[in-house]
Amino acid sequence: LETEQTVMDQWEGNGTYRVTYTVKTMTPDTLSILMDGTVNTPDTPEEYTFKYTYNIDLNTGESIRLKDHVDVEKLAENMFAGTGYYVKDLADYFRERLEAIYDSPDALAQSLAGYDYSEDGTAPYGYSYLVDGKVWICMEVPHALGDYIEIELDTQ
Repeated sequence: LETEQTVMDQWEGNGTYRVTYTVKTMTPDTLSILMDGTVNTPDTPEEYTFKYTYNIDLNTGESIRLKDHVDVEKLAENMFAGTGYYVKDLADYFRERLEAIYDSPDALAQSLAGYDYSEDGTAPYGYSYLVDGKVWICMEVPHALGDYIEIELDTQ
């Protein structure tokens, strides 16, 4: 989030900015799109990656946020307990980072409640998308680890 915004604020068109998208869910009621991108400028020695999503209720045209379909308080408690999610390659690191950044499940729940775009235009804390009824979140990590990780949630 911050990396993308900072780079874009400083970007003067003399670098590269690439974005691709994948439709993760398309039903009569829901559209969920994952955007993957990279930014590289002459002032930055390395290319940065970013992810963001759009989740849209096709009946109302409004954004769907993580908190609209997941109990973020319960999710935060489970994540602090090490359950309810799957991280492919960085599971140990993720758990350490989670506990270092968020001092309690309540602090994590507040962050999760701010995931995804809202109708008021505030910048989201992170992003989520839907695939085959499963919820995934995209969480920022240090650049050395790839800038973002995708986490599959067990919300059943």
